[in-house]
Amino acid sequence: MAFLEKKSKVFVVTGGLGNIGTYLINRLLEQNNIVVIIDYDYQKFNKLIELKTLKDDKQIVFKQCNLESELERNATIESILTEYQEIDCLVNNAAYVSNNDFSGWNETFVEQRLDMWRSAIEVNLTAPFHFARDLLKPLKNAVDGNIINISSIYAQVGPDWSLYNNTSMGNPAAYSVSKGGLEQLTRWLATTLAPDVRVNCVAPGGIFRNQHEAFVKRYEVKTPMKRMGKENDIIGAIAFLSGEEARYITGQILNVDGGFTAW
Repeated sequence: MAFLEKKSKVFVVTGGLGNIGTYLINRLLEQNNIVVIIDYDYQKFNKLIELKTLKDDKQIVFKQCNLESELERNATIESILTEYQEIDCLVNNAAYVSNNDFSGWNETFVEQRLDMWRSAIEVNLTAPFHFARDLLKPLKNAVDGNIINISSIYAQVGPDWSLYNNTSMGNPAAYSVSKGGLEQLTRWLATTLAPDVRVNCVAPGGIFRNQHEAFVKRYEVKTPMKRMGKENDIIGAIAFLSGEEARYITGQILNVDGGFTAW
C-alpha cells in the first residue's frame, strides 16, 4: 500500500475537510506526510487539529479558499508555490454539491438554475484545471509527481430516477456534466503531461451517509456488492494511484463502485 512508504511526501488536497477529504487527510497524517488542505471552513480545520497529534506544526497546512473565486485560487496557488518546491500529489477532491437549502439545485430539470450550473462547473471542473496548470512546476520537480481527480460514476451513466422516488434526494445535471468533463480532463492532462506527471481519476459510487432508507435499499439492489461504498474504499484507490506501484499508470479512470457500472 502506497501510504506505507517511509518517505514523507507533500500532498495538496482540495476539499480536504469534506467527507472523503477528512478520511484521506487522516490517513496521510498517520504516515507522516505533509498535507496542504485547500478548503473554506476554518472552523472544521481547527476541530481537525484538536484531534491530531502532529510531529510538527508544518505537517498540516490550511489554505482558506473559495474555489468558485479565480482571485482566491490565484492567491492560494501563489502561496503554495512560495512554500513548496516539490509537490508529490495534487488531489482534486473538492466538489460543488450544494444542499437542499439552495433552490435551483436539487430540483426538477426545468427548475435547475443557471447560477448553480455555473458554480458547479467552476468548482468541479475549472478549479482542477487551474490547480493542475499552475502547480505543474513543483509537480514536475517531484520524483513521481502525480494528479488524482475525484469524479463520480454519474460522469459515466445517467441517473436511474426510480432510486429517488418518494425521497428529497436528486441528481442535478451540473454535477454529472462537470464530473464527466473532469474525467476527460484527466485523459487530456495524462497525454499532455506525460512522462513527467501522471494523471488519474477515481470515480466513486454512492457513499453511505445516512441517506433515505428507501434509496439505500434500491441502490444496494442495483450494486453487485450489495452495499453502498464507504470512505475507506475510496482512500485505498487514492493510495494505490499516488504510490510507487502505479508509476506506469496514467490516464485511467478507476471506478470504485461495487460493480454498479458493470451492468
